[in-house]
Amino acid sequence: MIHFDFIVDDIDAENIMGVIDSEINKYETIRLNPKTSENMKDWFKQYIGYLEELKGKMKNTRVKEESD
Repeated sequence: MIHFDFIVDDIDAENIMGVIDSEINKYETIRLNPKTSENMKDWFKQYIGYLEELKGKMKNTRVKEESD
């Protein structure tokens, strides 16, 4: 198990969340495609759930910026 503990700028935080959201949207689009097999639809649904769960594990709090 790994514990991540780091601080990023607002834009970096938005980008991290955006990457996960982008992946969710990509796989949701594929899952909803009528040409996607039922087995693959199930896999995509599970993977989307995993990504959403991963996002839920991210505990985000605003920190006070240090003065120079």
